Amino acid sequence: MNKRTEMESYKERWSRIQIAGLILSCILLLYGVRLAYLQLFGGKMDSRERSVVSRSIVQREKGIVLDDGRGRIVDSKGRVLTGKHADVLVLFPVNHQSLDRNAIRMISVWLNMKEEKLVEQWTQAKEPFVASIRNSNKVGSELKKIETPLLLSASQIKDVQLQKWNGVRILPYAQPYPYRTETPHWIGYTSLLSSEEHVNSVENDSAMRTGAAGLEQSFQPLLKSIGSHTYLHYTDALQTPLKGLDVRVSRPHNPYYPLMLHTTADMKLHMAIDGVMREKGIHRGAVVVLDVQTRDIVAMVSLPRYDPQHIEPKHTDWNNQAVTALPPGSVFKLVTAAAAIETGKVSPKEKFLCTGQYGRYGLSCWHKEGHGELTLEQAFEQSCNVVFAQLGERLSAVQIQQYADKLGFTGKAGLISSDGLGHKALAHAPQEQEGRVFSYTNGDEQRTGAGTIDGGVRAQSAIGQRDVRVTPLAAANAIVTLLHHGRTGHPRLVAKATDARGHTIMEFKTEVKGEQQLLPRTTRLLQQWMRGTIEEGTGQQLRHRLWKLAGKSGTAQSEAYGTNKLHSWFVGYGPTQKPRYAVAVVSENEISKASQPHIATSVFGEVMDLLAAYEKAEQQ
Repeated sequence: MNKRTEMESYKERWSRIQIAGLILSCILLLYGVRLAYLQLFGGKMDSRERSVVSRSIVQREKGIVLDDGRGRIVDSKGRVLTGKHADVLVLFPVNHQSLDRNAIRMISVWLNMKEEKLVEQWTQAKEPFVASIRNSNKVGSELKKIETPLLLSASQIKDVQLQKWNGVRILPYAQPYPYRTETPHWIGYTSLLSSEEHVNSVENDSAMRTGAAGLEQSFQPLLKSIGSHTYLHYTDALQTPLKGLDVRVSRPHNPYYPLMLHTTADMKLHMAIDGVMREKGIHRGAVVVLDVQTRDIVAMVSLPRYDPQHIEPKHTDWNNQAVTALPPGSVFKLVTAAAAIETGKVSPKEKFLCTGQYGRYGLSCWHKEGHGELTLEQAFEQSCNVVFAQLGERLSAVQIQQYADKLGFTGKAGLISSDGLGHKALAHAPQEQEGRVFSYTNGDEQRTGAGTIDGGVRAQSAIGQRDVRVTPLAAANAIVTLLHHGRTGHPRLVAKATDARGHTIMEFKTEVKGEQQLLPRTTRLLQQWMRGTIEEGTGQQLRHRLWKLAGKSGTAQSEAYGTNKLHSWFVGYGPTQKPRYAVAVVSENEISKASQPHIATSVFGEVMDLLAAYEKAEQQ
């Protein structure tokens, strides 16, 4: 009996266990179905009924992008010109109770902000943000309020590290343009990708940038990002920081990116030249410095300054004046002299008479009393318009055009490279305008001389007026061509590209010396006359500089014809014994005053002194 009762009791317990197991299995099945539904269909819910998974992702990915992964640009000494890392203060959203009063007090002082304003900004933030200072910045003629990240000092970093405040972290921030308004114009600027371009990019996880001007645009294939560095801060549903998780970083796993462009320019020299230009009163203009041996661009400075992080389309400050084509004035007499000598239109010993007036076409000499009787060499040194207008009438339009081409005054001067990966239009002087001599209206026939270009046009063109346009880069390059005895070439700005580990992945070599375009006798004569310009002519104020110099001055009416605004030019090289640098200077839209010194000549001398000191430092 007892045995039977025990057996029945066992069966009853087992039955209960089975029923309990079945019920539990049903409950688990229901939860599984619910979870699957949330995962598969929760994203289609109304935003007010978002799924658990969706809410967890939103919470987890409330991070901040401090480096979008774009490639860097550095100068010849390795100074980082774009994407330089600096320590900044990042404030992550936390609830009001988690805020530390000491943090609020100290950070508000650093930001020069009222504590109440900081608390309001912090507690209402939906996303992490960088603690920034608000400054006034002049854009064109307007003052605008611009926020810039607070770059932490060593003492500030130490204070934050000691305190360990909730929601406050020191993180590395890639400054897009660390030099701000001192950024060289040839760097250019970026813009955000359009939504369609962004979707087609590697990862749609952050605001990606694309080059819009300068090297940022022309070398976009090498500078583009493959993914950003995003910093994530973990909190619970009440925005209370989760202990132990701290801040995590999400980044691409490719060890070769971002790439780095190494340029031939020197940022320290750029800033020194910028200072000279501003001190001498250049408001709009450019200075180009080329290495005579390699044609490398050592400096290419443009004014007015611009802010690559705040481009205003209605202003033109972001235009690079070094690659803007302008009337060159008497600088073009280098072309006229070379053409006249090599075509036999003049002999070096021929005598000319300058009375101050040409007698037709409304032309006159800058020296109103006239230069009297003089040779071609003296006419060059004194920059006599009367003599060179005569040469313009002797020469044909075809001859003037040909010699402008030979010296590289026309077309584009900058090097265009290929990276060997299918990108063949990597321009070293992006947005460069083409130089020209005549404004042709009937296509190639007139360009080859079939059309009629009268003596008046030729006379005005021979002195660098009328329709003649030259860029400062091309003018400096023409000096290098003369020093290479007529062999042409194109200036280089980017030397190589390296990967994130520092390994060189491609080099952009200097161009092989081109075909000889001028006779060595002609180039020697022009060099002699440029030395004479400083010893006896219009450049005498340069006689007592650190180096012996050679060059040619120029003054041209600006495009606002009939006004008293002028462009002043000076192009030349130094030292004369062993030429090291070729320099072109232009100061645009100067107000013509009889007592005012020739600004471009003055700046040329100061820049050459800078280069003499720079060269001495390089040799030590």
